[in-house]
Amino acid sequence: MIQECLTNILRHAHASPVKIDIEIDENILQIDVEDNGVGFDIHSKSDHLGLVYMRERALIAGGDIVMSSPPPWQAQPYDPVSAPLRKGAYTMTKVILVDDHQLVRAGLRALIDGLPEYSVVAEGSDGAEVQTLVDQHHPDVLISDLAMSNVSGFEVLELLSKGQPDLPVIVLSIHASKSIAIRALKAGAKAYLVNDSAGTELKFALQAICSGQQYLSPKVSGLVLAEFDEKTHSTTTKNTYSRPVKQRY
Repeated sequence: MIQECLTNILRHAHASPVKIDIEIDENILQIDVEDNGVGFDIHSKSDHLGLVYMRERALIAGGDIVMSSPPPWQAQPYDPVSAPLRKGAYTMTKVILVDDHQLVRAGLRALIDGLPEYSVVAEGSDGAEVQTLVDQHHPDVLISDLAMSNVSGFEVLELLSKGQPDLPVIVLSIHASKSIAIRALKAGAKAYLVNDSAGTELKFALQAICSGQQYLSPKVSGLVLAEFDEKTHSTTTKNTYSRPVKQRY
């Protein structure tokens, strides 16, 4: 919860000092977070997704969130081109999430928000939104589901291969399939993750592609390596038999 507060302040408030007070009285935990940022209208109808997630978590734990932000509000929208995002001492890698399941996106966001080097700057529910989101937010990484109802992940890869070929893409799939993984990599994906992978795999995939490497979920990499070993063994066997034939002549 505190991490989400600090992330929101970092992204939107343009604050310098942030004060956190934690008080425990018998069975009651109270956390006060205060900053000197630009503030916002808490009664506006715009979607403050980070605050929505925080309130949901608080309600699940039997608590609630009380917000105050006195006017005047001096909104200063973040310009992704002019300045990099920062989280503490880290320059953050900007990530866009695209998946047609809101719960999946919320889970991925929670995982990424726990990593100091990365920040989710936008979300989409369909591949048709990708080009607009990329143009608006200039991400460093795109994470996309393969099986979306309107525009699929494969279509997203084809689109980006023409317009943003250098944007690394992590694809998510329910299938631990060798053929689908190879197809995705050939289409331009830099990493392939199976949906039921451990959360640490997402971190490994992000680290790999941000350093210019590829990443395959272990459930898939074993299948791909097995095929490679089989082909290598087959080639070696043929070469072994070809040598004595050449020697006879």
